[in-house]
Amino acid sequence: MEMLKLKWYVAVLSATILLAVSVFCFNLYDTSVEAPLKALNVNFGFETLGYNMLRKITITLYDPSSENMTVQEVRINDTTLFSWTMKPETLKPGRVGLLQIYYPWRSARKYLFRIFTNKGEKTVINSSPPLNTIGIRIVNNLGEKFEDLISFTFFFADGEHKKEDIGVLRDDEKAIPYVIWGTVYYKSGYIHSTVITFPVNLPPGSSAAYWIVNNGSNIKFNESSLKLIQTSNKVEVLNPVYRVRFNFTDRLLGSLDYSGPARGETSFARAFKPGYYGWFYSIRLVWNKSVLNYLQDLRRVTEGLSFEVEIKDEG
Repeated sequence: MEMLKLKWYVAVLSATILLAVSVFCFNLYDTSVEAPLKALNVNFGFETLGYNMLRKITITLYDPSSENMTVQEVRINDTTLFSWTMKPETLKPGRVGLLQIYYPWRSARKYLFRIFTNKGEKTVINSSPPLNTIGIRIVNNLGEKFEDLISFTFFFADGEHKKEDIGVLRDDEKAIPYVIWGTVYYKSGYIHSTVITFPVNLPPGSSAAYWIVNNGSNIKFNESSLKLIQTSNKVEVLNPVYRVRFNFTDRLLGSLDYSGPARGETSFARAFKPGYYGWFYSIRLVWNKSVLNYLQDLRRVTEGLSFEVEIKDEG
């Protein structure tokens, strides 16, 4: 008898919890209620974060109501998004906020945005601007000549670029050599994101734009162009532009002692000399002069180069 009562209580409790969750979800995403929210502007643009170029959509929202409002979910063309931020997190009555969506938007496409808030849903429809070519303008603020390889991660929309079609132009006319690596693809076979490495040569105080284009006529490399050279002391992986060398002579760990242009001895990895296993490893690393030089050079380049996204309309 006691067991039957217990089962009955459990069944009632489970039903109550299920009902409460259902009511909560209904109130949270009740599409029958339109949120008292206004979209003042929709901007399709770009943002550079370090050596990454991202596409971003910014929607300016205004809360005309007398209550606070929070954005809880964002969808584009019925796809739920996870890469978005709201500033400020809570919209105050009569105030404006920015909904920033990191999304690989395409040229001249119509997009339907569904913005779910604690007060209902707001639907916004807007079209992206025409877009033909994407470029990165690199500005040399070092006060001295910069000549080395730069690696930049580009994010593309589905249907834009295939690996074999990409080219890189400097100042929109001069083809330059490049290497594509670390590529992630959409199911369609088009590039989602990829790292493009290319040489940069800038006098102090100057700048140049590097354009990512289709059907570039410049040198291209694929897996078949890679070479592997191995001896008892080292192994090298190289193509006509880039070379990486591993040195086996260091005790226990070995080291990556060169990473840079195929020709030349300027190396980002010249200071990477892992020490032996043991408690004094970190001490040796800190007092290794070459490591300190490397960190100083890296900081100098990071502070001395700035990047600006440039685009060209299809028209």
